[in-house]
Amino acid sequence: MNDLMIPTATLPDLHGRLERREEIAWIEQRVAREEQVHVPTIDRLADGLYIREIHIPKGMTLVGRIHLQGHVSIIVKGDITIITETGTERIVGPRILISPPGTKRVGIAHEDTIWTTVHATAETDLETILEKLTVSTFPTKELSLCPSSPSLQLE
Repeated sequence: MNDLMIPTATLPDLHGRLERREEIAWIEQRVAREEQVHVPTIDRLADGLYIREIHIPKGMTLVGRIHLQGHVSIIVKGDITIITETGTERIVGPRILISPPGTKRVGIAHEDTIWTTVHATAETDLETILEKLTVSTFPTKELSLCPSSPSLQLE
């Protein structure tokens, strides 16, 4: 029987991902200790879609929930640094991003930023949508992608 073997370069940087996940958790804990700033959101429903728009003021740091399904993120305008477990990127709008399942983000707004997300769902109740599409923290069981589904599954 042969051992399984592939070039190391083809493997994801799991050590780096775990370090960044810990960094995101640390930032989230730090942000949670501060007085929270209410930032209104605009929620829209359209034929199987949930669209969420948030206006992030310059100088704000925010930590999002983990999205269990892939979705579209649109930075309509603004300048924001995004930290995820796959890295850090400064984004100037307008810009459209495809967000994979399992993404948790920290955002640091350098300018007033409008961020819109578009999610596929048959649900129409906003609380139900939030419960079905997101979780607040990484579960104790590792999140993994099910190859036959574009949404995230728990092992």
